[in-house]
This record gives sequence, structure tokens and C-alpha cells, in this order.
Amino acid sequence: MLGLEGKVFFWELATLIDVMLFGHWVDLGVAIGAGTDVAVESADIVLVRSDPRNVADVMKLSRATYRKMIQNLLWAIGYNAVAIPLAAGVAYGVGILPSPAVGAALMSVSTVVVAINARLLKRFRPGE
Repeated sequence: MLGLEGKVFFWELATLIDVMLFGHWVDLGVAIGAGTDVAVESADIVLVRSDPRNVADVMKLSRATYRKMIQNLLWAIGYNAVAIPLAAGVAYGVGILPSPAVGAALMSVSTVVVAINARLLKRFRPGE
């Protein structure tokens, strides 16, 4: 399947599922910008200023980005845990049934909240 045979296909698929479930690989390739083309092309991160001390800053940025992803995931879970039952009519007995237009507006607000939270990452300063 997909040009791969038996065991090779299985291990490629298992690796893909692992990456999708856990969201990362167990290693990180870093290259210095002034390095060889092969190193730069195969690296996950390329240090433009050629200063190896910047790897720590990259790791801090990575952690901050991961925290933002978790915050946005929690927001989305919380929002959907409330909005989906409301849209399904769970609160109809007490007179609450939002119209589709209200649902669309609330979904837009959710998208804006997630986008603003992600933009707050621009305030990240690695030296702090």
C-alpha cells in the first residue's frame, strides 16, 4: 500500500500514529545558519545568527507555544462543552434555545478568543 510492503508499511504507519497522538518526535535537529546546505535543509531549527546559545531560547519559545496550544485546547473544550448542548436544546425547558445566527456569532467569538490568545505569544521574550 502506498508503495510500501508489509512490515515497512506497518512501521511507517505506527510512527505516523505515534506522532499524531503525542504531537512530537523524541529528538530535535538544530543547524547553524552558516553550516552546510545539507545540515540546514535537514534541521528542524536553523540558528540564523550562528550562536549555539540561542538553542535555550528556542526551547523556551517551544514551551511557551506548547502552553498556548494547551490554553486554546482547554478553551475550545470548555466552549464546546457548553455550546453544543445549548444548541441541541438541553436548556429548552427553561426557555433557552439560541437561534442559528446566535450560534454562528458565538462560534466567531470563540475563534477570535483563540486567535487573540495565540497572538499574545508575540509578547514572549526568551531572556525573561
